[in-house]
Amino acid sequence: MAVTEFGTGDPQAAKRWSDQLFRETLGKTYCSRFMGKGSDAIIRMLPDLESAPGDNIKYDLRVQDRSNGVQGDTKLKGFESSLVFHQDEINIDQLRQAHAFRGMTQQRTVHDLRAEGRASLSDWFAWVYDSMTFAYATGVAGDSNESVSGILGVGGFAGNALTAPDADHTFVGSTGFVVGDLDDAVAMAKVTNPRVRPTKVGGQDKYVAVLHPYSIRSMRIDAGASGWNQIHQNASARAGSNPIYTGALGEYNGVVIHESEFIPRVGNTTYNVFLGAGALTCAFGNAWKKSRRSAGGGGSYFSYHEETEDYDNEEGIAAASCFGIKKSTFNSADFGVIRIDNTETGP
Repeated sequence: MAVTEFGTGDPQAAKRWSDQLFRETLGKTYCSRFMGKGSDAIIRMLPDLESAPGDNIKYDLRVQDRSNGVQGDTKLKGFESSLVFHQDEINIDQLRQAHAFRGMTQQRTVHDLRAEGRASLSDWFAWVYDSMTFAYATGVAGDSNESVSGILGVGGFAGNALTAPDADHTFVGSTGFVVGDLDDAVAMAKVTNPRVRPTKVGGQDKYVAVLHPYSIRSMRIDAGASGWNQIHQNASARAGSNPIYTGALGEYNGVVIHESEFIPRVGNTTYNVFLGAGALTCAFGNAWKKSRRSAGGGGSYFSYHEETEDYDNEEGIAAASCFGIKKSTFNSADFGVIRIDNTETGP
């Protein structure tokens, strides 16, 4: 069996690892199944900074046309409806993490600390991406062990502010999440302004709800065994037809139901999210320093570096990612997110 080993300090090896690190990290995130570069994606990826310099992207969100048109033989020329756009923007910044270990530490353990360190970096960035995505979706960092409040700081990561939902895109749900909360969210999505636009799956309109495990537990109890089995079967029948069904627990009233422990909680309040097309935006930049791109290569979302000190007795590995995440806003209003606040207690 062939074993791939990356040599310390080899720039091409570092480039290969940086690409592998990004693939492995995204594969571990729950949110990756909702990402895409089209406007119908729930999390829209903006590619502008992948190969170009800069730390900010401005992008447009189109206003839905509600003009009157013309009837009969009324002249249309000169009375065309204008396309109206509101502009939003996203910033990116670098986030780094590292591990270091000494020779005798490696001698005392059966673990390959270098390999374990690389896996740990991938796990850490996956946690950051998922936790940060749901923090931005809800406008709440949460107070659990999964909170990224320390990384977000006061102004939000990369200066992308963490904003609470406007009044038209949030409601207080039941004490203990129930399927009726999904009915309320669907109704709100269709009548709120701006409307929460569903994503398309096989030509059908679908929304996505991501709920905390405590909320999933409450909903199972509310639906009962037969009701929950039906909800589960609705999603199972479509498994594999679209990434948003990957790992889905069920489907109800056109809402694909997912579970994540990264949904934020504060005290006994759970901040669940209901998502439509274009709900969030993310961007990645080239994480390699200009001085290292000629050797390590460009176009990588991660940079990876290894170094030794103290006459080769101490080894360190580090990774960095240039990225940004934010909730899409439409003329200062939420664009594709409804937050459902539920009172939940653990088992």
